[in-house]
Amino acid sequence: MEVKKSYLCLVIISLLILTLISNVSAITGSIGNARMILRDKTVGDSIDKYVLVKNVNDVSVEINVSASGDLEKHIDITDDYFILGPGEEKKAQFIINVGKPGTTESVINVLFAPVDGGNGVGLKSTVIVLAEDGPGFIDKLLGDNSGDGSDSDSATGDSTGKSGIIKIFLSITAIIFLILVILLYFAGNKPNKEIKDDKIKSKKSSKDEK
Repeated sequence: MEVKKSYLCLVIISLLILTLISNVSAITGSIGNARMILRDKTVGDSIDKYVLVKNVNDVSVEINVSASGDLEKHIDITDDYFILGPGEEKKAQFIINVGKPGTTESVINVLFAPVDGGNGVGLKSTVIVLAEDGPGFIDKLLGDNSGDGSDSDSATGDSTGKSGIIKIFLSITAIIFLILVILLYFAGNKPNKEIKDDKIKSKKSSKDEK
C-alpha cells in the first residue's frame, strides 16, 4: 500500500509540474521591427515610429509597452497598453525626441501576458539613432532644412549645396567688410596725423623767425 501511495503521489506531482510548465510556455510573442537604425538625424528632431505587435496565441493577451536605454526619458509611448485577440496585430506607436548627439541605443520593451493572469513573455525592439548637433546661427538665419531628419533628404544634395554656397558668400562678405573697416580706420587717422605735423612745423617756423 505504501508503495502504491508513493507511486500515486509521484504521478500527481509530475502532472502538477507538467501543468505549470505548460502554463509558463503557453504565451508566446511576436513583433516586427526588432531593430531600427535611424540615420542623419539632428538633435531636436521628433521621429514617429512603431513596433508591429502580433498575437500568435489562441487566447487574448495584454500588451504592455515601455522604453529603456539612452533616450528613455525622450521617448513617448503612444500605445503603452492594449489587448489583442487571437491572431490580431497592432502597430504600437511611439515618438522619439532626439535629445542627445552622437550614437544612442534605446529599447522598446513589449510584454505579452494572458488576460486572465499568469506568466507572460517579453520581447524587445532595439532603436539606434545617429544624430548630429542642432543647426547653428547661420543655419537658423538661412532657414536651412537640410537637417530635418528624413533619410530621403540625405540622398539629394540640392538644398545642402545651395546653403553651402550662401555660407561661403556670407563668409567672404564678412571678410571684405572687416578689411574695409580697417582701411577706413587708418584712412581717418592719417589726416589727423598730417594736421598735427603741420602744427608742429608752424610752431617751429615761428620760433625760428623770432
